Amino acid sequence: ELFKEYIKNNIKKYNIIHINYNSLNFEDLKEYFLDCPLQSEKEACDWGFKYPNRCPYTTPLWRFSPEQFFCVNWIKKYHSDLQFEDWSDWNSRNIELSNNILYNNFIFLGYKQSGIYSTKYSNIEIGKKTIQGLITYRHFQEQYKKYCDTTYKTKTDKKNYKNKRPHQHKGESLDN
Repeated sequence: ELFKEYIKNNIKKYNIIHINYNSLNFEDLKEYFLDCPLQSEKEACDWGFKYPNRCPYTTPLWRFSPEQFFCVNWIKKYHSDLQFEDWSDWNSRNIELSNNILYNNFIFLGYKQSGIYSTKYSNIEIGKKTIQGLITYRHFQEQYKKYCDTTYKTKTDKKNYKNKRPHQHKGESLDN
């Protein structure tokens, strides 16, 4: 009953989530969302965390945020041995696996890259250091290069390449 009351009073009509999912293949989206079970009432609003002192936020009482719940269930289809009880249950193996999966299977875009703009998050790039876990487009590019393709050229790489001066022998002028 508590869960029903929460939904009744807190769902805002036409409130679009700050994540936009796109795919070249509709089957990918169906697999990601449609096979996901619903959270139980306990998982959604009365969860007892495995490591309460590790929770990134103190107010939510859910096992996983809604976005994380979809992702964890999707990952478990391919990694049935995943040991991740709730969002406080992180360790070096889970962090590494999470990074490999996220940066290999998703593209994180900012509003400039996607063309989708939200006034709610208009200053998100400015506050990125204060928003725990925020993955900006630049951060995504750096992590993609680290986990997926070491030859990938990030925007920073391209900028640095353009600013490099050509090799110049002593006494030669670049104007010649």
